[in-house]
Amino acid sequence: MEKSTTEHSPGYREVLRLYPGFRRLFLSRIVSLFGDWFNLLAVLALLRGAVGSDARVYAGLLIVKLLPTFFAGPIAGVVADRVNRRTVMIVSDLMRFLFVLGLLVVPASPEHTVGLVFVLTGLQIAASAFSGAAGNACLPNLVPERALGVANALTAVAWSVTFTLGAALGGVVTDAFGWRTALVFDAATYIASIIFLLGIHLPEVERRKDRKFDIATVTGMRDIAEGLRYIAGRRRVAALILLKAGWGVTGAITLMLTLFGERVYAIGDRPDLGVSLLFTARAIGT
Repeated sequence: MEKSTTEHSPGYREVLRLYPGFRRLFLSRIVSLFGDWFNLLAVLALLRGAVGSDARVYAGLLIVKLLPTFFAGPIAGVVADRVNRRTVMIVSDLMRFLFVLGLLVVPASPEHTVGLVFVLTGLQIAASAFSGAAGNACLPNLVPERALGVANALTAVAWSVTFTLGAALGGVVTDAFGWRTALVFDAATYIASIIFLLGIHLPEVERRKDRKFDIATVTGMRDIAEGLRYIAGRRRVAALILLKAGWGVTGAITLMLTLFGERVYAIGDRPDLGVSLLFTARAIGT
């Protein structure tokens, strides 16, 4: 068995079976992503109850769910390169747990609800950027080089599977028990994620002695400049990065699915189920 695993790239089940550290990271990501889809449907229901079906508010929520990553991502990369990555992921999960609990106590008055929801959601997404950067960076510490492609593929599959199940069950739970119950479930998934992460053992990050500790380093600008120089002469890498950036237009699709689910395809005049149905259809496509 040992000989066969060194001669070929392992399959999905082999990677999960042979590398317990990656298995724990994979399960951690599964449960937290699953809760994230509960969160989206719950927050949409929260906003709907406060201000009604307002396309501008929904669009604002989608911006808040995307824009913080743009600002926090470079800093998250710097932190993941200099701090123990398991610690970064655990602290991120703990912070997201607290931000979700904060959503449970926002006032019901329209003049306060939207602003507080946007702030707490933005902080939650910013914390997610740190968890994602640390999780991706620690993959080479958890699996050998020959298994990195399979490990990355499993991570991508996890997003699609949790999208499908989370969108379906999140809508049912939100409709049947209310958005607060869905948010409690989301918060609980972060605690479950921390439990999985506690069993991972990662080496301490080696500090780069050639780096100056200045504003350009702290904000990630120095790393971004290095990255741009790297892809400048590599057209295939540049094409892949630009392709990923193009997927940003899917924010408009998410907004339209939300509005159609509420106003056109609401199941028995129950918008949570209508939105959930369309999100699940999109998830199956992924």
